[in-house]
Amino acid sequence: MASKNCVETPSFFINSKTSLRFKLGQQQIKAATNPVIWAAHRQTLAGHWRQLLTAIASPLGQQQLSKHELVDLIKASRIEYQGNTINGYDLYRQSSDAEWYRIQDHLEVGQFQQNGQRLTENVALEHNKNLHSRHIYQQFIAMAKQVSTAQSPSILVVTASARDPFEAVDFYRNAFISAGAKSVQWLPLDAALQHARRANQGADCQQLPQLHATIQGVHNRAAVYPDLVELQQQHCHKPELTLAMIEQADGIFINGGDQSLTVQAFRHSDGSDSAELTLIKQKLAAGNLVVGGTSAGTAVQSGNPTDSLAMITNGSSINAVRYGAFASLATAENCDKDGSCGELPDNALSYKQDGGLGLFHWGITDTHFAERGRHTRLAILAKQTGSRLGFGVDEATALLANTKVPEQAMQVIGQGGVHVLDIHQATLAQSDAGISFSNARWHGFFANDQFQVAADGSVQFVDKDQETVNEAKKPTQPVSVTLADDSGVFYNATLRQQGQWLAQQVVTGDIKSPSQQQTASEFTLSLTADQQTYVVCQPESQQPQCSWLNMALSVSPAPH
Repeated sequence: MASKNCVETPSFFINSKTSLRFKLGQQQIKAATNPVIWAAHRQTLAGHWRQLLTAIASPLGQQQLSKHELVDLIKASRIEYQGNTINGYDLYRQSSDAEWYRIQDHLEVGQFQQNGQRLTENVALEHNKNLHSRHIYQQFIAMAKQVSTAQSPSILVVTASARDPFEAVDFYRNAFISAGAKSVQWLPLDAALQHARRANQGADCQQLPQLHATIQGVHNRAAVYPDLVELQQQHCHKPELTLAMIEQADGIFINGGDQSLTVQAFRHSDGSDSAELTLIKQKLAAGNLVVGGTSAGTAVQSGNPTDSLAMITNGSSINAVRYGAFASLATAENCDKDGSCGELPDNALSYKQDGGLGLFHWGITDTHFAERGRHTRLAILAKQTGSRLGFGVDEATALLANTKVPEQAMQVIGQGGVHVLDIHQATLAQSDAGISFSNARWHGFFANDQFQVAADGSVQFVDKDQETVNEAKKPTQPVSVTLADDSGVFYNATLRQQGQWLAQQVVTGDIKSPSQQQTASEFTLSLTADQQTYVVCQPESQQPQCSWLNMALSVSPAPH
């Protein structure tokens, strides 16, 4: 847990791992710039990295650096080599994320106590600046306790979504311990491990380091996390160990990162479920397990038994309206720098048509939702893939759903909202100018709201406080706000803010004209409350919070 997230730094953090550490030894530099692990057309770049790092290393000796110090030093460095100037700032910017991680991984060093034990990252949720995060962890533990037959629930943390599945282990394990869990273990299953088991009936377990490099783009982990690497080797050779952990688990929590990697950890290359995923689904169906996740760990849960519910893999809202959606794996971050994007634009909206793990059947799931302006990408993906509903979860927020009793109301907890997009009435067209869609219906639910999804996909408020939903307000006349792309509506929380503004207009009946927006350069988005819209607000709260059904969302290319 980074100290920057703490109200105050706990004293026990002094003897903990608080950051990654790096050393520029000649052996590490040689490994990081080995021509074998660099693409043929990037050999010159690798050579420049070798020369720059060697020059930087000379005065450092055995000194170790934090990641921030390493990056700053590289960016500030400049050397002359064979008549050419190698500028560290330019070199850093020219490298793709995959190439930079290759450098970083080989320069990273393990952190150990004097007795040889690895230093671990500690977590103190009681000191976290965001109390909602702590509450969500505690809620997960409480739900796991309800399905447990033991006095204390058994929690498994899955880090398969991460490029580096070892780095996140300490954080999630200790986060749940900090939240009050007594039994928390790491499930050492990831894409590389599943591949090694399938190949040659487990004979490839000794090739795990190479598989991690090839499949996940992570290197040199045995030098940094030797205990975790050894544990994973044991599970590779003995799959029954992994299944036994799942059998005993009351809760499984999946980390953030890349949901495509998580799918590879739990599903075979032919799309069939692994033995581990089969057991998870059996326990969920029996009501003996709680599954949760954050970021990619939420996105990966979408899917259904017929493999007709897609899983989002990547992409921004602005590129969604520019190009539409592509049935493809995600492109790597900054793939345009090393030419590995293929035919897709960088950061294009992409999806896996047959879904993720198939644990959440109601619709496509998306995360970091309002904070990154993802309404548009989810609506377009739902429409283009034939899913009626999309569920977007904000940061430090959770959606509670019961897969065993699907008609049971869902509930929102946390600081933000859950945004359900219904494209049943929506129309979509694509032209050279981009995507146009209209009449996607947006349901906005916030803390403590409960709602129900009917068998036909329609969504309704649930009367949770013995107050009838008849108190919900409808607009006396349609009221709209139009937002240009320069407003941030495709990138940040602008649309959530405008939704709240529009809802309050409906409740007060005091219809005001929104502030004047600048002319759009590419696209405009309009949000409308009309005769289908219902709004409920909580004026007694310190900051009035509104929830709503059926605001209309439309996007079109800007006229030129």
